[in-house]
Amino acid sequence: MRRTREREAGLDVRIVSAAEVRTIAPGIMPAARLGAYSPGDGQANPPKTTRAFAAAAAARGAAYRTGARSVRLERRGDRVAGVVVDGDRIAGRWVVLAAGAWSPRIAAEAGVDLPIAPRAPQMLLTDAAPPMLTPTIGAAKRPLSLKQLPSGEYLIGGGWPSAIDAIGTDRMTCRVLPENVEGSWQVASDVFPPLRARRVARSWCGLEGECIDGVPLIGPVGGVEGLYVAAGFSGHGFQLSPTVGHAVADALTGKGDGPLVALSPARFAGLDPERVRAFKTDLVSRPLGTLG
Repeated sequence: MRRTREREAGLDVRIVSAAEVRTIAPGIMPAARLGAYSPGDGQANPPKTTRAFAAAAAARGAAYRTGARSVRLERRGDRVAGVVVDGDRIAGRWVVLAAGAWSPRIAAEAGVDLPIAPRAPQMLLTDAAPPMLTPTIGAAKRPLSLKQLPSGEYLIGGGWPSAIDAIGTDRMTCRVLPENVEGSWQVASDVFPPLRARRVARSWCGLEGECIDGVPLIGPVGGVEGLYVAAGFSGHGFQLSPTVGHAVADALTGKGDGPLVALSPARFAGLDPERVRAFKTDLVSRPLGTLG
């Protein structure tokens, strides 16, 4: 049972009755009979959080190069010796490949086949409303993630896919699909009827890397010295990034990689290449709306 696993991992997750559900999330659908509630859950603004981390890293000596048109790994025999950005070589003992949906393409150019494929989930944002909803709402067997922002807007996700163009290239982009905007809105407003008084003010999509088993791929790549992968977060990268950053830094500075061993690329040793190809093809052509 999911709750049992989460509690064993140290999370405060409680099963709550229908009456408690309505106290915690006023406005929830009348059919809600039971809920799993984690009072320690929270939310953060992704752009502001990312900029804060970037500023903190820069203050400690990190350097950023944005707008690069060409990024490739420099492989010499069985070793990755650095990365080449727009023709400029940057050498290092380790190269951490954390390029999200673009990681498979960059790795493939260095002869490494990662079992990761691109996906493009969409998000919806409503107009602002008076404060009503504190927790994030999900629903069993329905693709939904719903939260109300401090500014009053409702943010709706859940994995509804968008179309991906130029798959596998450095110019990969995504397009929101109107039918999936409608589907997402219908599910969200069914589960939380107060949404019906709101309107969709904005919709967008973003590219992510989906690992073949839905679990992040983090660790050194076997047979290629100097290459360390941190990709395939399968929709959970924002939440996991702070602790993953600490764990990867510890692993690469000799402080141990215990928390990451189970996520190592070594778990896919002997994986049938045909299965990987089928996974990548199926993921990007999956019938729309068949989630959950």
